[in-house]
Parts: sequence; structure tokens; C-alpha cells
Amino acid sequence: MLATVVTLHPSFDKIPSQRVREMLVRARNVSSVLLPILVSISVCGQQCPSSSPSKDPMLGKWVLNATKSTTPPRDSTITIEATGSRFKITLNFTDDHGMEFSSWTVTDMKGDWSSVRRSFAKSSEKWRVTRDGRDAFLLETVFSTNRYEVSSDGGTLTDQTIHSNLPLHARFPDSVRAIKTNRPLLVYDRSDK
Repeated sequence: MLATVVTLHPSFDKIPSQRVREMLVRARNVSSVLLPILVSISVCGQQCPSSSPSKDPMLGKWVLNATKSTTPPRDSTITIEATGSRFKITLNFTDDHGMEFSSWTVTDMKGDWSSVRRSFAKSSEKWRVTRDGRDAFLLETVFSTNRYEVSSDGGTLTDQTIHSNLPLHARFPDSVRAIKTNRPLLVYDRSDK
């Protein structure tokens, strides 16, 4: 515990006015109470975690754990980075034929549509990313809505398709048809611990 001692000037007793002396004593008493509070707030501000994006549990690189996932691609990673008060979300995956794909957007996670950049083709696609609590967000595309959630221990990130706009009768590769019918769950392990 921090002991606070506020002393008055040595000539305090020589102040002629009783009223001025009483005001100085009250000021000393108030400062004796406020100083420890201000120090505590200052120390807590340095030690307590903030709600800034840099402390966000979703930030980091996540690598697909195929054994815990249903209908996984050959390989996949998700990287979520803070860029000021916004987030850059990058999805990388390799399909069954060895083709590598990368898509990313920068978003504030407040439900606005943001442009998507792709490594493999020009795209006018947009994603809507909406925060769903401290440890989760929804990513909506024209094809589906997925919910991404970090586990309570911060070690895994799950990607669950919760809604799909893909028609069942369309001619899609088997991996895409599985999205429509199975509502796959992809599990990613944190790789940057």
C-alpha cells in the first residue's frame, strides 16, 4: 500500500488568518485521499488490458486442423491483423487440386460492406463483417454467412457456415456442394502463440 504524506510549508503556523489555515488543512486532506486514487488509476491503466484491436483475442494467424474439421480443403489459414482501428482479414486455402487462393478485406467489423481483394482474379465482390461479441464475428458473402468464433482458451478458431445461398441443383464441384448440404465446421489452431 502506498503511504501518502502531504506536509504543509514550515511557515504554516505563521499564517494570521484562521480561515486560510482551515482551507489549507482541507486541501491537504483532500490531496491525501485523491493522490492514492490517481496513482491507482495510473498503475491500472498501465497493467490492465485495453479493448484496443491489439489486445483482441481474434488477432493472429490460424492454421486449419483438418482432423477436427468436416469437409476441409487441403490446406487453409486465416490471418486477422489490426490496422489502426480496423482489421485486415485474410483467407488462404489450397483446394484438392493444389490450387492456392487468397482473399482479403479491411473492415471495422461494424456490418458495412467492404471490398474484397483476391490473388487469383479481379473481383467486385464485397464482404460484410459484423462483430458478434468479443470473441466472434459473422462474415457474409453473396454465397454464404459464416460465423467465426475463438474458443474460451484462445487456442482455436471455428468457422461454421450458418447460412448458404447456393442452390442444391447447381453444377458445382463436390467441395462446394458439401457447403450447401453439410454446413461444415472448420477448426483452426492458433499458430502464433
